[in-house]
Amino acid sequence: MKRLLTLIICILMVVSLYACTNSNDLNQQTEIQKPKQSELVIQNGHIYLYGETAHGDKNQYDEELRIYKQFYDKGYRHLFEELPYYTTAYLNEWMKSDSNEILNMLYADWQDTAIQNIHTMNYYRYIKENFPETIFHGTDVGHQWSRTGKRYLKKLEDEGKMDSEEYAIAKQNYEQGRIYYGLEAVEGAVNDYREKCMVENFIREYDSIKGEAIMGIYGSAHVFSGKSFMCDVDTMSQMLEDHYGNIYHTDIIVPPEIIRSEYQTIAGKRYEVTFYGEVVGKNGDVYQFWKIENAYDDFKDYPVTENCLPNYNFPMKIEEKQVYILDVVSKDGSVDRGYYITDNYTWQGYDVAMQFNID
Repeated sequence: MKRLLTLIICILMVVSLYACTNSNDLNQQTEIQKPKQSELVIQNGHIYLYGETAHGDKNQYDEELRIYKQFYDKGYRHLFEELPYYTTAYLNEWMKSDSNEILNMLYADWQDTAIQNIHTMNYYRYIKENFPETIFHGTDVGHQWSRTGKRYLKKLEDEGKMDSEEYAIAKQNYEQGRIYYGLEAVEGAVNDYREKCMVENFIREYDSIKGEAIMGIYGSAHVFSGKSFMCDVDTMSQMLEDHYGNIYHTDIIVPPEIIRSEYQTIAGKRYEVTFYGEVVGKNGDVYQFWKIENAYDDFKDYPVTENCLPNYNFPMKIEEKQVYILDVVSKDGSVDRGYYITDNYTWQGYDVAMQFNID
């Protein structure tokens, strides 16, 4: 039975951290160890969603393209993304065009978002060149409603398509964006609304495909099962799993290029530790994630604190009876280290790692 924790502090990337011991060992790296990449088993009519831990990241895009190639090579053409309906409608037009005018327009519309960078542009250009029959499906609320959404509706109006299903969906998506951004000042309600809309939009798009397997790429916060940490409802993924049952599958993307092993001395003992990636915080601090291999028995009796780290913070799936490290590297180069252990702990429906102290 899972341990249900109450009265604990679970804060996204803002946990109590402790200084690193034996920090000289951090520089003792062995050669990079890359995991074996097995071929995917893809079943017709099934849904495969992949959670990315950082939008607009080159390593994430490279791994997503590697995975999508396996779908494409098997004849599957539908790619679901965390974008509005009208944005992917534009992308589908661009896929058939001889210029980058539409893509450049979308790039301008993505101002002040994480995906407005050269890696995103290269990602879509690669798809157009190597997977030209791809059909994009956008299932998010109407981001950029006042730019992309308004322009797309005007385009359909000029084409005399106001009575079309396409116009009705684009208009609904446009209104979702207006409502979503109008709710921003209402804590919780805005994310409740978005998560529910994403489910509604996804079901509409997937049910229109008639039995083909699809690949979807969304932020990991939407792909984890259970209750969303962002709001008071279940995650998009949990609601879709409840709706579709055993044809629904999820995974978290961990780019193999970033995984490496090294040795560190911790609490007087030498361990192999595996690096799984890092996230840059808004203040410029870098959060690095490690697993201490074969360390559970050595630390299982250490008392845990009230601080926990939910699974959606990690750039990989966390496993039970494991020990993890979160290093926070400040802009001045100093490192604060926190140790975390998993042992069937949960918080608000999420698997979590509990912090413990090493003197």
